Amino acid sequence: MTDADNTLYEVVNRFFHCYLTERNAEKTLSLLSETFISVGTGDHEVATGKEDFRQLLEEELQALPNPITYEISDFACMEPVPNVWQCFCYINAALPPSEHITGDCHMRVTTSIHKTQEGYLIDVFHASVSNSNQSEGEYFPIRFIAEEMNRLNRETQRNLIEIVTQVVPGGVMGGYNEPGFPLYVVNKRLLEMTGHTYQSFLAETDGLILNTIHPEDRENVLEQMAQAFAHGNQYEIEYRMLTHGGGYIWVYDVGRKSISGDGREVIISVLIDITQRVSDEETLRNESKRDSLTGLYNRKGATELVLRNVGHKGRYLYLMADLDHFKQVNDIYGHDCGDMVLQFFAEQLREQFRKNDVLCRIGGDEFIIYLPECDSQQSVVEKLTVISQNYCNMIQKLYPKSNSTVSFGGVYGDVLDRPEALYRAADQVLYKVKHSRKGQIMIEPIQGMERG
Repeated sequence: MTDADNTLYEVVNRFFHCYLTERNAEKTLSLLSETFISVGTGDHEVATGKEDFRQLLEEELQALPNPITYEISDFACMEPVPNVWQCFCYINAALPPSEHITGDCHMRVTTSIHKTQEGYLIDVFHASVSNSNQSEGEYFPIRFIAEEMNRLNRETQRNLIEIVTQVVPGGVMGGYNEPGFPLYVVNKRLLEMTGHTYQSFLAETDGLILNTIHPEDRENVLEQMAQAFAHGNQYEIEYRMLTHGGGYIWVYDVGRKSISGDGREVIISVLIDITQRVSDEETLRNESKRDSLTGLYNRKGATELVLRNVGHKGRYLYLMADLDHFKQVNDIYGHDCGDMVLQFFAEQLREQFRKNDVLCRIGGDEFIIYLPECDSQQSVVEKLTVISQNYCNMIQKLYPKSNSTVSFGGVYGDVLDRPEALYRAADQVLYKVKHSRKGQIMIEPIQGMERG
């Protein structure tokens, strides 16, 4: 084991020593967080909070005060998020002879542990056995009759535990490894994540796990599963999962093959809702491609969008805009006013052009306008004229001493060229405007340009 594994092993071992061997309630409770949750093997053995667990513990110690020896085996842990660990082990406890019980018990134990400034605290404790005969009077979690139990297949247990220890607790879902993945198991947490009841889940999926996946993602999910299973028995996939009523969430799905009790191959998955993470990542991606002042694309964002269509056939326009004498706005009225002028111009572009048109501020007072599938050059000139007039009216009203106007220069063609070639061609046209009569609009065919 690693040093971290050894440390966590000692935390778990100290808990059992205080609990089972010393039978000391206060020492045991000192190792638990205030929000500690425990789940034992009986219906009544649930504690939601440290004080709930204290009551269960005191009842048990009163009934079974004698020390209990134990052995920890097969200890495993995983750190799904920093300073939070999911741990699993088997506990073999030798129960002392008493008038109530005798013999040994074998438990599966899962714990969740987090690190604080003072040390390590246990947040979740779950103990289970493959025993359907535990009575209401048996105490959490060690009062079991040592007799033959209907145990789960050991390999299935380990497969499930290994999945759980790899992720933050989430929904569990499983299907038979057959066409459509007929439903094998689904837990309450998964139903809550998707807004379903068990009945609505069955009704909307026809009992097939495949139908929980967004239709646009199904082919990709199946391909990734096939690739993963070609090299092992586990996969990790992110995709959109349908929710009750037609919406969807993004999930991180860790799945593994196993064998069901009836001998059929199943795939058991643990799923985490990552919708917020995906949304945050999308926001960051968009922000990296946007100009923070105007909200238009920056040069990087515009270049990516143009590159997607290089070689595409269809009439387009690629324009550059320059705010003439913009420096005088900053010099006379201040940079705050200059920022407001840039924002005004950007808003004019948004009002006149389509959502699929690419509007970009490449820096300073220079802008790019890329119009795909543009069949009417005259209508574009009319839009540019409106923008220019509105801009000049605003300047005359608020910043008249600057004498700022707008110059447009651009090219059109039938087969989209690369961004750098388009930029050079449009810049040459804009240069003509700036050195003849500013505040005008000039558009020329790209095939007539010297493209260097």
